[in-house]
Amino acid sequence: MNKQLTASKINILAFDASTEALSLVLNYNGQLFHHFEECPQQHSQKILPLVDALLAKANCKLTDLDVIGFGQGPGSFTGVRISVAIAQGLAYACKLPLVGVSTLQMMAQQAYQQTGETSVFSAIDARMGEIYFAHYTLNDIGIMCAP
Repeated sequence: MNKQLTASKINILAFDASTEALSLVLNYNGQLFHHFEECPQQHSQKILPLVDALLAKANCKLTDLDVIGFGQGPGSFTGVRISVAIAQGLAYACKLPLVGVSTLQMMAQQAYQQTGETSVFSAIDARMGEIYFAHYTLNDIGIMCAP
C-alpha cells in the first residue's frame, strides 16, 4: 500500500504560529489550499479569519475534516499556545482528533520535498543569541524523522 497516497486522502486543516510567520494548509478531497504570511505579534487576530477563508475557498466545513494538525514548536511561547488553543477549540467543537507536529520536523519535511535532501538540519531563531535546531533523516515511508 502506498502510504503517501493514503495520507493525501485525509482531509486535514493544519497551522503553525510558533514563528513570526503564520502558516495554514488545508488538504480537502486531495486539493491543497494554503496561506503563509509574516505577521509578527498578530497571529491571534489573523488565524481564525484565515481558517474561515481557507475553508470557504475549498467549499469545506470544519465537520468535513478528518483531523486538525498544529505546529507544537519549538518557537515563540505565545505562538505555540495560540496554535494549541485554536487547535483544541476547533477539534473539541467538531469532535475531531488532534495531531501535533514539531515545527522543526515540518521544516525538514519541506526541505526534503523541495530539494530531495534526505538528511536535514532545521533551525529557528530562539532569540537572545540562541537557536532551536534538530537533525532529521528520511525514513522508509518518506517521513523526515529524528535519528
